[in-house]
Amino acid sequence: MDNQEGAFSREELAQKLAGLKVLLVEDNQFNIMILEEELEDAIEPISITVANNGADAVELVKAQDFD
Repeated sequence: MDNQEGAFSREELAQKLAGLKVLLVEDNQFNIMILEEELEDAIEPISITVANNGADAVELVKAQDFD
């Protein structure tokens, strides 16, 4: 941990989040590309499922578990 009580370094946080299963709800393709890249760079391994709208997201949550 960092010198601040309860704070994690970027590396420690990435280790704790490794294997995360994320549902990304976004309708803008450019934003999806940027968000996926940023998440994949920050957390390895990570599983990202994209829903393009709220209705799709609800159906995905009914069918799958996300963290």
